[in-house]
Amino acid sequence: MNLHLQVADALAKADGLAEKGLQPVPENLLKEAQQAAEEQRSMPSLGVKKVRKDALPANLEKMFEQAEAEQKVEKITKEGDKAEEKQEAAVEEKKRELKRQAAKKQAASKKSKAEAEKKASLKLLKQVANDAKVVKKGPASK
Repeated sequence: MNLHLQVADALAKADGLAEKGLQPVPENLLKEAQQAAEEQRSMPSLGVKKVRKDALPANLEKMFEQAEAEQKVEKITKEGDKAEEKQEAAVEEKKRELKRQAAKKQAASKKSKAEAEKKASLKLLKQVANDAKVVKKGPASK
């Protein structure tokens, strides 16, 4: 196969893959294009080859720029995911803290109610005991 056709074929495959949805260009196609370009550079130059030689790096540059852009998008996505996870963790921690505070309030409320009931029970017990003493003293004095 002619060297020019190999380069054109490799670039067409790479461009076709790149335009289908920002898929990374397979390394084997990049290597194939680089090897063809190196072989073309090592050959004696002709006027026609100079024009294509200038076009080849532009296409490769386009592929590399696309790959860099995809890497940046992936990096930003990962950073966004990490920030979102941190935010979710903070929200969960706040919920846990609110639950702890509510549990403390409820426990304090139960404790105060229990103490109030205990005081009322003791007061009632003392009153009953005093009434019993009065009743016992009353019939004995008659």
